[in-house]
Amino acid sequence: MGMLVPTWIGIDIGTTGVRAVAYAPDGHCHCAASREYQLKTPQPGWAEQNPDEIVAAVEAVLREVALHLDRQGRKPDGIAFSSVFHSFLAYDRRLRPISSLMTWADNRSQALVTEMKTSGLDFLSIYRRVGCPVHPMYPLAKIAWVLKQRPGLAAQSPRFGSIKDYVFLLWTGEWVVDHSIASGSGLYNFLRLEWDRELMQFLGISEDCLPEVVPTTYSRACAGYATI
Repeated sequence: MGMLVPTWIGIDIGTTGVRAVAYAPDGHCHCAASREYQLKTPQPGWAEQNPDEIVAAVEAVLREVALHLDRQGRKPDGIAFSSVFHSFLAYDRRLRPISSLMTWADNRSQALVTEMKTSGLDFLSIYRRVGCPVHPMYPLAKIAWVLKQRPGLAAQSPRFGSIKDYVFLLWTGEWVVDHSIASGSGLYNFLRLEWDRELMQFLGISEDCLPEVVPTTYSRACAGYATI
């Protein structure tokens, strides 16, 4: 019997659903699975989700695909996953979620963004550094909104991230985010490859409040598989 070619599982976390596909290096699809989850709009302009509901959906498609592969006599060589841009999640200092997941479609910070534009910051210079305009879609505005609405939160050493770093944290125990997702935050200085110092000072947060930024090829072991 010939040696089996490598098999990878790709997982894409979207706005309203997740899909997993097991594939070979030549692009052949061995099997696939998908799940949907709720998008809640409790108030006009709000668009939020339960992060743990998303995690459960991600794990469900992974189990389904892994079961199909097992029936085919295949074992995954690794997992690679991507996620929707501009999601936002607040954590406590122990990295436990303390907010709903705000999606890119959430614009509850619109009024605050208008205020920010008259704050005296040079937003043209900021745009040239971070590549994102000041807009409610980006986590920059969402962090500002959360800190304003919960004024006692800053003293609790909160952390701020996305759905991708939350899944990676649960799977590996490590809190990191890749350059790609960081670049869609409105806070990442791509000229210096670091969180923007001026914006952190403006928000009143430190670098410890944000996940470590790593390459998109960064990998860690989880559940017996290599996760990228």
